[in-house]
Amino acid sequence: MFFRFSANDRFDSSYKSNLVVYSSGEVNWIPPGIFRITCKMDITMFPFDEQICFLKFGSWTYHGLALDLRVEEEEGSEPSMDLSTYISNGEWQLLSAPAERQVTYYQCCPEPYPTLKFYMHLKRKALYHMFNIITPSLLISGMTLLGFCLPAHDMSEKIGFQTTILLSVCFFLTILSEMTPTTSESIPLLGTFYKRYILEGKMMVPEFESHSMKRLDYVP
Repeated sequence: MFFRFSANDRFDSSYKSNLVVYSSGEVNWIPPGIFRITCKMDITMFPFDEQICFLKFGSWTYHGLALDLRVEEEEGSEPSMDLSTYISNGEWQLLSAPAERQVTYYQCCPEPYPTLKFYMHLKRKALYHMFNIITPSLLISGMTLLGFCLPAHDMSEKIGFQTTILLSVCFFLTILSEMTPTTSESIPLLGTFYKRYILEGKMMVPEFESHSMKRLDYVP
């Protein structure tokens, strides 16, 4: 058995385990292992995104006539991954885990080569990000309106206030870039909001500075 599309330098990340052989000729092999996979992610709706990843298993040596792979399924239900011992994760919620059997024929050989593909439909739990990222960001962006409530004659306070808010937004943008995976396929909408806010905030600071210049000409 071979785990395809592995992200680990070791192609076989399973631990050595004994095989149970029955008198009927049936062999039971349940190898435990830790597998690392690559998954194409769409982070546009981060942290409210959903991802679909898959694990693909197949034989690298034997064809389907020598080693057949099938998904165990119950009558009246679609084939899926066995989740009887699944432990829930604090960051992701597993919505579904369907499975399918695929058969491939190569030009070199007439025999079939079956593979098993297990999908994982994951939904990110957004409570942590709502409490630590989104809520503080909305509060800080709302504080921009308070800058217009400051006294008009004290422009230095307004400029300092807006500069502090800009630095806070830049800080949250840095945190967001560290939390999201590095990909050029998509850009999170939350990051677009931060960048637009920084651009608008920089445009407001020069406006404050232009209004804070004193008139030097003497008016009788």
